[in-house]
Amino acid sequence: MVNQEFGLPQSQRDGVWSGKVYNGIKTSRAEFFKKVSDLGLAGGVAGFQFWNLGPEVKDKSYQVSPTDSPAVRKVLEQYAPRRNP
Repeated sequence: MVNQEFGLPQSQRDGVWSGKVYNGIKTSRAEFFKKVSDLGLAGGVAGFQFWNLGPEVKDKSYQVSPTDSPAVRKVLEQYAPRRNP
């Protein structure tokens, strides 16, 4: 099983929660990605697929932008598969 297509809009903010509730979720995007990754690994997923890595910066955007989402990108790197050099 592969976990794919999950995220939160940028309005939830990157590393510090905006204080807004989105679909009952009360957390920052980085914490959300970490929780989803931890739950997926605990549930035995073989991997994660991220399709929304991009440059867009808008409150309604789900993209993980290199300029606006450093905390989320750090979480993605933490859970990325390791390659042998």
